[in-house]
Amino acid sequence: MYRRVRRGLPLFLFACSWLSYADQGDDTRTRNSRYVGTQTCVACHQQQAAQWQDSHHAKAMQSADAKSVLGDFDNAEFRKDGFVSRFFRRDGKYFVHTDGHAGKPADYEIRYTFGVYPLQQYLIEIPGGKLQALGIAWDSRPKEQGGQRWYHLYPNQKLKAGDPLHWSGRDQNWNFMCAACHTTGLQKNFNLATNSYQSTWVENNVACESCHGAGAAHVANPTKDNIVGLGKSCPECVVEGICTSCHTAKWRPWAATVIVNHSFSLATDFRAGIPR
Repeated sequence: MYRRVRRGLPLFLFACSWLSYADQGDDTRTRNSRYVGTQTCVACHQQQAAQWQDSHHAKAMQSADAKSVLGDFDNAEFRKDGFVSRFFRRDGKYFVHTDGHAGKPADYEIRYTFGVYPLQQYLIEIPGGKLQALGIAWDSRPKEQGGQRWYHLYPNQKLKAGDPLHWSGRDQNWNFMCAACHTTGLQKNFNLATNSYQSTWVENNVACESCHGAGAAHVANPTKDNIVGLGKSCPECVVEGICTSCHTAKWRPWAATVIVNHSFSLATDFRAGIPR
């Protein structure tokens, strides 16, 4: 059952503040100074850091390099709707030759990997500071399960530049649709007049401060009162705030009123989609 949450809304909005709705009165430099970074947290929280290090949160978004890229970029080809996209490497960087954002084929550098399992997407930067999620994804499951292949997220739709679902379209824009749940300390910095972004973030994954909040005050005076606790210390934060702000299909970053799914289940709502 879904219902509109009003009584708990202030708590939820506070929990989301370090995800995407951060203090609008602060400039980026002031706000980012409140973040201390994962390495600072590790100094005292080695056990938690070790558990996080190999998690999907740690790998939610990574700079594209030999360690993070799982897809086949050895001149692999993918055919759809009569067009052949090619994945290749050049000068140590990763590229795709595909149908372009301006309606013509072009080479695009892969700037970031997006996710890790059961699929990995790739982010491309186009003019206007926009990072876009390529519609061709890598199935990172084992080969015996049907993985280790390129596939298209919209196999039955013929998408062209200008379509919102095309990889260069509005609905595939990372800054607007994805960034809040895949970075730490995000500032979208959208300019309506120029339809462009100057987005900034502190860490390009779901790091400690994504969920626990900016840690400068806690580092200066480590107490439970100046950091957001999770788990047993704050069960309502996990179910109705911090976790569900990203881990439910009913979260809408553009909505004025938050909808919470009260049938929320860790077993079902935390699972990424399996490639078909």
